[in-house]
Amino acid sequence: MITLFENITQELTKLERETLVPMLIDTLRFKTAENKVSTKGLCAWFRACGYKMSPIRIRKMIAYIRQTNAVRPSVVIGSSDGYYLSGDLCEMQKQVESLRQRARKINQAADAIEAQYNSSKMYKNH
Repeated sequence: MITLFENITQELTKLERETLVPMLIDTLRFKTAENKVSTKGLCAWFRACGYKMSPIRIRKMIAYIRQTNAVRPSVVIGSSDGYYLSGDLCEMQKQVESLRQRARKINQAADAIEAQYNSSKMYKNH
């Protein structure tokens, strides 16, 4: 779980791991760069199947699929307008680059807040 997001970043449930992740993988197998599926679309699809699903849980399941290499030799590609599977090495590299860029931005924000915290702490100690 992630601090301050505990209520939405809980580990996947047994239902999610054993039923919903396989359903998600089956759906993604039919998605390409030309017919991506959005998080909103996936939520609606799960709802139509009788499962209430939040965008956060969709992203959690996507992360699980990626971390377990569940669609090997393909990977889940995510962009601003949806998800799809690809085994194209160039697309995989672009996905890695995108994830690393986002991680750097998050780390830059954390560093800035930490610096502000440290300077505030020093100021308050004097």
